[in-house]
Amino acid sequence: MDLVEAYAAAAARAGELIAATRPDQLESSTPCRTWTARELVNHIVAGQYMLAGAASGAPQPDMSAGTPDFAGGDAVGAQRDARSAAAAAFADPGLGDRMAELPFGTLPAGMVPGLACFEQVVHGWDLAHATDQEPAMPAEVVEVLFPFAEQLLANAPRDGAAFAAVVDLPAGAPVLDRLIALSGRRP
Repeated sequence: MDLVEAYAAAAARAGELIAATRPDQLESSTPCRTWTARELVNHIVAGQYMLAGAASGAPQPDMSAGTPDFAGGDAVGAQRDARSAAAAAFADPGLGDRMAELPFGTLPAGMVPGLACFEQVVHGWDLAHATDQEPAMPAEVVEVLFPFAEQLLANAPRDGAAFAAVVDLPAGAPVLDRLIALSGRRP
């Protein structure tokens, strides 16, 4: 399994979590300090569209009006459509030949599937915790993602905004717990 395949599996699982989120849970708080479950669902969906566009070489969209409220409509359908758009962008044979413009900088487009997978796994976990669901992600997804995440977060600011300090876990902790701890969340 590579990161493109891992992304597809993680996005499918995130879609299941979105589908199982009840309307009365959308205002629940999440491990993302300032986001409700509604805002988190919107971020999960919008992030895939943004990463698909970036991987395709498109400029970043104007988000001055804010993120659309995907959770207020057919969130499951929006997640499915965003996942399809990202999968198509990640399957493009020219992916490795271009750069991707993202809000935090420009990087090789070949890294975008890993970013997308990381987003789906971590924010899927966040949504699961906010809505009392099982946060499980396929083990092979997390195994493939973990080395990428270590590299990605090696020099990430740990200011508590996007990422808090790495949480220490006992030796032998499950790989999903280690990945979540790497992002600064307490599993």
